[in-house]
Amino acid sequence: MFLLGFALRFYHLGRESLWLDEANSLAWASISDYMEVAFPNDVHPPFYFLLLKVWTALFGKSEFSLRFPSLVFGLLTLIFFYLFLKEVFSRRVALFSVFLLAISPFHIRYSQEARGYSLLAFLVLGSMYFLYKLLKNHGRKYQVLYFLFSFLMLMTHYYGFFYLAAQWVFVVLFYWRSKDILKRWFTVQFLILIFYLPWLIWMIKTVQKIYGHFWPPRASLNLLWKTAVVYSGGELEVSLMFLLLFMGLFRSLKENPRLGVYFLLWLILPVFLPFLISFSRLHIFLRKCTIGAFIPFVAFVGLGVEELKGIKHKLTAMLLIGVFLFPQLKSYYSVPQKEQWREVVSFIEKRLRRGDVVVLTPEFLAKAFSYYSRKRGFKRDVIEWRLLGNPGKIEEKVKEEILGKPVKRMWLITSHLPAGALKNVLQVLKKFGVVAGVRHFKGISVFEIKFKNDFLEKRKIEN
Repeated sequence: MFLLGFALRFYHLGRESLWLDEANSLAWASISDYMEVAFPNDVHPPFYFLLLKVWTALFGKSEFSLRFPSLVFGLLTLIFFYLFLKEVFSRRVALFSVFLLAISPFHIRYSQEARGYSLLAFLVLGSMYFLYKLLKNHGRKYQVLYFLFSFLMLMTHYYGFFYLAAQWVFVVLFYWRSKDILKRWFTVQFLILIFYLPWLIWMIKTVQKIYGHFWPPRASLNLLWKTAVVYSGGELEVSLMFLLLFMGLFRSLKENPRLGVYFLLWLILPVFLPFLISFSRLHIFLRKCTIGAFIPFVAFVGLGVEELKGIKHKLTAMLLIGVFLFPQLKSYYSVPQKEQWREVVSFIEKRLRRGDVVVLTPEFLAKAFSYYSRKRGFKRDVIEWRLLGNPGKIEEKVKEEILGKPVKRMWLITSHLPAGALKNVLQVLKKFGVVAGVRHFKGISVFEIKFKNDFLEKRKIEN
């Protein structure tokens, strides 16, 4: 089971280009004084980037190397998941659930991405596991391990607070009369607060920075439906996976209500709390950040498989899920999933000639573009344009940065650009030239703009 999980996460690990967020991870991790320069300007806590900084210093900055830590944390999650479910349910439930997690396209995706989501899932699982051990065995070592995983969870992503909220609700519901447990619980929570206190300032600043300006959409029922689809592996799989999920949920609530509620809160609150908050101007619901809640989802489905009568029915259900997920996995490995920045740089490099200029808009695309342009020894200046919605400002930009130079052709590279903004940019550029060609890559568009002869003659006269 673990070899299968490793193989699916190792396969084609470094094949695809880094996409924008992965390039950002490398950019932050490459800054020499991260805590003074990068951290105050990023919207994420620093733990993952500090780990990546150490890793890249030892093993380099190739696509494979950058993504390998996520593979490791994905594999550790599979192992930890098995041990947890074997202890609280049974060995067979653990095997069923680990198999489902091992072949999950959702978990594989983030185990192959140079971002902190695979690490977040591992830390969430560790925090939930050691809280369970702490409440059951009261050992000092479990206090320490629970503190460590919970603190690092918060230092990896602010979504850690939603998982912590699920734990608070559970402890208050079931242990409010137990003074001994509450004392140990509040002691650990107090320590987490004390150690995290310096970062609360940055968290508040982050909330202020993204309030009303963060890119995720406003909450809608469609977001929940898409989350259910991603968790299940596809639209066809939703009915089967949720049928098994409810069967597993009812079984757990019947056999061990306290444990059932523990897993249910772990699943529900980290999804619905950010979802409900996103009805305000603070749009924070991101499906990938709920990857920690995906773990109890899989556990309930595995428990639902165990609820089926007879080993033949159980194996048939597992086989059916595997058959349903096979096309998703085939598509994941055969169709580009990430922005093709390597291909874009290669495409432009082969066509560059004297009198060409390369323009990136918005300007934050430069991190991904420069990763490959530096590797290929790209010998041409690249102009970075901020996202400009006003046509007048775009025209000023063209005159300021293009008009005074011996430029005959522009390669305009765009990504993550609203349709209206792209329309404005092209309308302005058509005053000076014509769109001679367009090439679309995964997540990126490249426009070839040839300047008109009258514009070139006018520039000569002005110069």
